Amino acid sequence: MRANDPILSLPRYGVWVRLTVAGPGGVFSFNPIELTSIAGKDSLFEASWGEDLDQPCASGTIRLARKVAGQSLSPLMSTGISGGNPQAKPPLWPGNSFVLETSCDAPGAGPANWRHVLKGRIDEVDPNSDDKTVAISVRDDASIFVEQWIEDARTISEGPVVQVLQGILDFAYPFTGGAPSPDYFNTYIYAPPPLSDWVVREYTQEKMSLMEALRTIALQQGYDFRVMYQDQTLGPNIFVPTFYNPDRALSRVDAVMGPRDYFSIKGMPISRVDIRNRIRIRYFNSSAGEWQEVFVEDIDSGIQYGPRFMQLAEAQSTNIDTSFEANTMGQAALADLKDPSFTHQIERRYFWPVQLNDIHTYEANGEHYDTDQTLAVASIQHTLSPSTQRTTIGTRGKPAAALRNWFDKPPKTTYIHTQLPSGNAQEDSVWYRVLNLDPP
Repeated sequence: MRANDPILSLPRYGVWVRLTVAGPGGVFSFNPIELTSIAGKDSLFEASWGEDLDQPCASGTIRLARKVAGQSLSPLMSTGISGGNPQAKPPLWPGNSFVLETSCDAPGAGPANWRHVLKGRIDEVDPNSDDKTVAISVRDDASIFVEQWIEDARTISEGPVVQVLQGILDFAYPFTGGAPSPDYFNTYIYAPPPLSDWVVREYTQEKMSLMEALRTIALQQGYDFRVMYQDQTLGPNIFVPTFYNPDRALSRVDAVMGPRDYFSIKGMPISRVDIRNRIRIRYFNSSAGEWQEVFVEDIDSGIQYGPRFMQLAEAQSTNIDTSFEANTMGQAALADLKDPSFTHQIERRYFWPVQLNDIHTYEANGEHYDTDQTLAVASIQHTLSPSTQRTTIGTRGKPAAALRNWFDKPPKTTYIHTQLPSGNAQEDSVWYRVLNLDPP
C-alpha cells in the first residue's frame, strides 16, 4: 500500500481535486493548465476512476463544466482555452497527457497534501456529455505498454532478466530522432529479487503487445507486471512500471477496517466456478530435447470442491524448459485458483492509498461474519464530486498475479518445431533502463 495518510483516520476530512493537462505524451507543447481552477472557478463536476486485476490499465472518466468564467473547454471552440500556444492542440484533446491529484485535509484547512492518484493520457473527449459538461475518458500510463506493439518476431538472446527486459523495451521503442522529454514516461522498471536473479534463455519473441510480452515473462515466475504508484525510493508522486510478487502468504496487513470505517457492504458472493485444483503444465525440456509434463494439485481443495482440472501449455520457444520452472508456474496458478473466489466489496469515504493486492483485515461486524476477515484487494473504484467522495474496494481471499489470465493460456496439444538464428537481440539502449531495485 502507498504510505498511509493520518488525515484519513479523522472522523471527517475534506477532499480537494486538481486536474492538470499537458501536450501529447507529456511533452509540454503548451503550458500545463490546471483545468479544475479557471479564473478562480472550480470546473470539476465528477472524477471517477478505478482498476482491477483482470485489466492491465487503470481507467476513468472526468467531467468538467464546458464553460467556466466565460471561457470554453470545448476543444472545437476557436475561442476556447489554448494553453498559451494557439498552434497546439487544445488542452482537452485525445493523446494529451494529464495528472489527477487529490489532497485530503482536516476540516477547515486548505489543500496542503497534494498526491498524484492517476496519471496517463486522454483517450476520448466528448464536448456534449450533457447540457453543461465536457467528458474525457482516460487511462493511466500502462496504456503505453498496451498500445505499443512488437511488430516483428525475433530471437531474444539468453541473459539476466533485467537485460532481457531492457532489450524488449529498446526494441519496442525504436526512436531515432532525439530523446523525448523526460516527462514522456518514467523510465524505471522494478525487477525485484528473486525475479532479478532469473536467467532467461534464448527464445522467440512473437508479435504481441508490449504489455503482453512483459506480463508473459512475469507470469512464468508467478509475478505480475503493472504500473504502480510508489513514494519512497524515487521520491513522491511517481508511477513506476513494476514487476511484483503478490504476497500469497498474507504475511502483512496494510489496513484494518471496522464497521465504522465503511458505509456498507455492497456484496460478498462465494463461488467455486473458477476453482482449479489439478493443473498440468506441458513444456519442452531443452536439455532432454523432448516434451515433458509437470502435475501439481491441492488435495484439500479436491476433497472439498471435487477435482477441477486445467492444462497449461508452454510453446517450445518460451523460458519454461525445466521441471523446476514448470513447477514454479504451476504452483503459482494453483495458489491463485484452488480456493473459492470469496469477494467482499465495501463502500467507504475516499481512501486514496489503496492499491491492488493490498491486504486488508475487516473486523467482525456480528452480522455478515463473526471473525475478522483478511482479504486482498482485487478491484478499486473512486468517485469524487462536490457531493460525493467515495471509494469502493473489492477484495478476495488472497493476492493473485492473475485471475482470468490463467484461463487465457491455451491448452495447446499441437506444436510447431522451429529453430531461429540467435544473436539477433538489439543492443542499443535508448531511453528505457531497467533497475534491479526493491519493489515499492
